[in-house]
Amino acid sequence: MLPFRLSEGHDCEASAGPAVTVSRKLLVAILDGIEDAFYAVDPDWRVAVFNRGAEEHFGIGRDDAIGRSLWELLGIGPHDEAAHHFVEVMETRTPRLVEADSIVRPGRLIAGRLFPLPEGLGIAFRDVTERRRAEAALRQRETELAHVQRIAGVGGLQVDLRDGFNNRRSPEYLRLHGLPPEAENEPHEAWVRRIHPDDREQTQREFRETVHGDARRYEAEYRIVRPSDGEVRWIAATAEIERDSSGKAIRLVGAHRDVTERALAQQRQRLLINELNHRVKNTLATVQSIAANSMRTARTTQEASAAFEERLLALSRAHNVLTRENWAGASLREIVEGAANPYAGPGGRFRIEGVNVRLSPQTALALAMALQELATNAVKYGALSSPTGSVEIAWSTMSGPPTNLHLRWAERGGPPVRQPERRGFGSRLIERSLATDLGGQVQLTFDPEGVVCTVEARLPDEGSVFVPVET
Repeated sequence: MLPFRLSEGHDCEASAGPAVTVSRKLLVAILDGIEDAFYAVDPDWRVAVFNRGAEEHFGIGRDDAIGRSLWELLGIGPHDEAAHHFVEVMETRTPRLVEADSIVRPGRLIAGRLFPLPEGLGIAFRDVTERRRAEAALRQRETELAHVQRIAGVGGLQVDLRDGFNNRRSPEYLRLHGLPPEAENEPHEAWVRRIHPDDREQTQREFRETVHGDARRYEAEYRIVRPSDGEVRWIAATAEIERDSSGKAIRLVGAHRDVTERALAQQRQRLLINELNHRVKNTLATVQSIAANSMRTARTTQEASAAFEERLLALSRAHNVLTRENWAGASLREIVEGAANPYAGPGGRFRIEGVNVRLSPQTALALAMALQELATNAVKYGALSSPTGSVEIAWSTMSGPPTNLHLRWAERGGPPVRQPERRGFGSRLIERSLATDLGGQVQLTFDPEGVVCTVEARLPDEGSVFVPVET
């Protein structure tokens, strides 16, 4: 800008460089054409220039303003607080940007620039009230939106696609992804690095195919590794893509939700369904085996029916214990008591003692069926067939790894025991099936004083010893 020297009623000549003469009429037209309000004062604080924008702001005409004192025009004195910017720039000859409440129009906010002229001071300003109100309203809406996003757990994002990937992340997005506030405009590559290695290639490929294709909506689910704590989280991403008339993607607006709990629940559900299918098949096979052997070894139909029913009830009791534990395992004590209770009677004919051991589902079912066979045999031929007979079931463990289980079933007080002439289904189930299921050794001894069954087994990883229980 050429520093014009302003002379009332005359042309203005540049004070430096080649002589340039500009008519006042042309200068007024130029100043009236600019968007800002502008006025200038001479060294004596007299108004020398006053454009149309200044007329509108002050509410007076140019002819009424020129020649008047600035302090009179503003209604303040040179020593008032509101005058210090004017005085400072006049004295220091240093330009200054100012934003303040209008002195002549209360409630209006103005922003402008005060700058020195060769002789005097120039003031260019504009009313920014509506702009600041709009900005404040926008900030309020952004605050409210951030609040809603925080409540709903939704992180917002915007991506300018016109020249690469220029990102803007909302505060909730940063929280979900474990990022600091300064990552608001993180590069595209930072997002790619955050994706779990097992999901990265597919997620990146599908995103680029969507952006470079013709789709207007993008949806994906993938895992990220949060930088803040290293935790793996599942993210559900949804976005709309804005395209220009040629179909090129220019903007993406999206939302991210943390769906980790849902994803893990779905994984557990799939595992449970697979496990259920496996258990149903095993249960059906077990029932089929029980039915076939009950019929084969029984002497009468009634005997076969009774044996089959008792074995199914034993299987059902073990299933009930496992169901209460969501098939995560079962307490050995519960399995033992479940097998003994139907035959205990009022006299307490079972003595049960041992530490509380956690069994895997497979081990629990195998022991339950074996104990059922021992109890049935004791009722028919052994200690429980006599009023004075009793059974002691005791077990202990030896710490591993792995944990070793020693369990002993011992009958006393019953009729003398003889070695059976043939092995029935119950004996085979105890000695062979139980040993196979437990991966250990089972010995069934027909001692004259009572049947003794000892079990030596290594418990799988699920087995763990808790506190001893009272007997």
